[in-house]
Amino acid sequence: GDSDRAPKPRTFDDMTRDLHALLHEAPIEGPYVLVGHSMGGMLVRLYASQYPEDVVGLVLVDSGHPDMGTRLLEALPPETAGEDESIKAWRQYGTYLSASDGKEPTAVEGVDAPVSNEQVRAVTSLGDLPLAVVSRSPENPIMVGGMPDLPEGINTRLLQQWQDAQTELEGLSTNSTRFTAVRCGHGVQAEEPRLVVEAIRHVVDEYRAQSGLAVGPDPEQTGSASHVPVITGITERKEWKQGTLVIYKDIAFADPAGDAITVMNSVVSASVRLAPTDDIIRASAAEQQQGAVLTTYFTCRRQYEAVIEFRVFDAAGNMSNPEEVGVSCPAPSLHVSPMMIIG
Repeated sequence: GDSDRAPKPRTFDDMTRDLHALLHEAPIEGPYVLVGHSMGGMLVRLYASQYPEDVVGLVLVDSGHPDMGTRLLEALPPETAGEDESIKAWRQYGTYLSASDGKEPTAVEGVDAPVSNEQVRAVTSLGDLPLAVVSRSPENPIMVGGMPDLPEGINTRLLQQWQDAQTELEGLSTNSTRFTAVRCGHGVQAEEPRLVVEAIRHVVDEYRAQSGLAVGPDPEQTGSASHVPVITGITERKEWKQGTLVIYKDIAFADPAGDAITVMNSVVSASVRLAPTDDIIRASAAEQQQGAVLTTYFTCRRQYEAVIEFRVFDAAGNMSNPEEVGVSCPAPSLHVSPMMIIG
């Protein structure tokens, strides 16, 4: 944006003060339900303790934990000379999370980790503040996208550590609720966005009930059942790319209110393990009302047969009719680039 660059290194306390100034200068009128993902979860936790008069609820989306770096290092085997590169990469990552001074070239945010983690660690209770803890699926084996694979035993320990940390976060409030994803990894808001929507709605409802706030019907939501989205058809297209088949599913739908936010993709059956992510709808309200199309696709990197169920989910919590389609992926064929042929 147009803001000046922040001095580095900086702490979470610096960031929450900046957020407080931003909200008041914008101005964005409170009170607020704050939603924080990953490191942002630690920031909103700290913000809620510093400015309790501003915050009426929190949603932590697969939130970071101040002890996650230390616990990661404890789960790894003792350091040895010439250790496997994957272990070395994870050791560096754990050290970064727990001990970075924010001055390294790779420290994009410039966070002083020891000081910042201690600031968050000091927040042990938020009283009865409405709190939703949204966590990744315990069945998803990918701990951190882009990091090298770990031996199964170590990876399992790290995954369990993360779930345990999410359980600890529930203890920050006497009015907390856990939402656990079905299949996604760390990026819950992108892979299963409806879960985050449900969590936000829950926290808003809890605040209203807790405060005795009488809220009139929202014109957008009045008679929400009358504007349920509808899937009107699904067509299939195929394209071969360098020996790999890509199957496109064009999902035609309409939403009378124009507030559809995602297409939910669920596996009904499959010959291999699949974990499709939900698709975010980017069509405008006018386009949805007139009839829009969302295209999702399956890249056939291996042979399998599957049945996928699609449903459109809107901001009012309505779900469309379910529609099932088959996906038949052949084995990839050998692709030889013309550039490799020398005659």
